[in-house]
Amino acid sequence: MLMKNHLALDIETVPLQDLSEYSNSVQEKIFEKIERRQSHDPKFDYNYFASLHGDFGKIICLSLGYIAEDESIRLKSFWGEDEHQILMQFNETIEKHQGIYLHYNGLNFDVPFILQRMAHHGLAPAG
Repeated sequence: MLMKNHLALDIETVPLQDLSEYSNSVQEKIFEKIERRQSHDPKFDYNYFASLHGDFGKIICLSLGYIAEDESIRLKSFWGEDEHQILMQFNETIEKHQGIYLHYNGLNFDVPFILQRMAHHGLAPAG
């Protein structure tokens, strides 16, 4: 049974800017957060931290998968350095979707991150 009203999504994120571009006081706060996490995960660094935090990271790729009318599986990705454009294209696509969203950890990461980055750019989610 094909589920034509299902849309799978996933995002890829990177740091918004280099750590050195923040003020010393912001860098100190970031280091405090990183040091706390490193006690559990020694590989946790600024790149990891920033990529997981909507205030310090950005979306560089947003991919969707769905089943088309001809029952073929279609993949669509919005990618590049222009996060605003990625989010606008994503919004235009989901505006037409009436169904179920599939994701891995989307409610804990992808969706909140997308919403936070949309707010940063002054975009309202489609719907």
